[in-house]
Amino acid sequence: MFLAFAATESGAPAPWVPPGARPSGGTVTAPAFTDKDLEDETISLADYRGRVVILNFWGTWCPPCKAEVPALERLKAEYRGELEIIGAAVFSSEDKVRQFYSDFQMNYPVIMGSYELMDEYGQVSAIPTTFIIDREGRIADTAVGFRNQAQDEDMVKPLLAN
Repeated sequence: MFLAFAATESGAPAPWVPPGARPSGGTVTAPAFTDKDLEDETISLADYRGRVVILNFWGTWCPPCKAEVPALERLKAEYRGELEIIGAAVFSSEDKVRQFYSDFQMNYPVIMGSYELMDEYGQVSAIPTTFIIDREGRIADTAVGFRNQAQDEDMVKPLLAN
């Protein structure tokens, strides 16, 4: 079931882009970015070259986003060293993101996603939105809406096998 929240924390609507308008299929290079995570560590997509990356745009107020966190944490633990997960918190205040991060004891880095980063990845406006990036730094798949661990594994396992 497709479930998207296309509003900001303040209730302002966010523009919607149909999923088919987003790049996928492993032919588009994922836009590079470097940012500080909540632990003040530098996160650079280029540093993850050679590993599969899940880039998950989410919000603290979004029920499907909250529901995905435990599955992402299990994937991170299960595929340590081969699979990296980066959370990009959007439409949420930094204080709320820090509290969420602490409450959930998240085992993967979280950056404060910006409108610029969302635009670079195809005008992300429905959350959760997840990009699967292959070992060569290409967008291999895109998912909009809630996914469980099995669905995430179905997207990353073929990339981990390569």
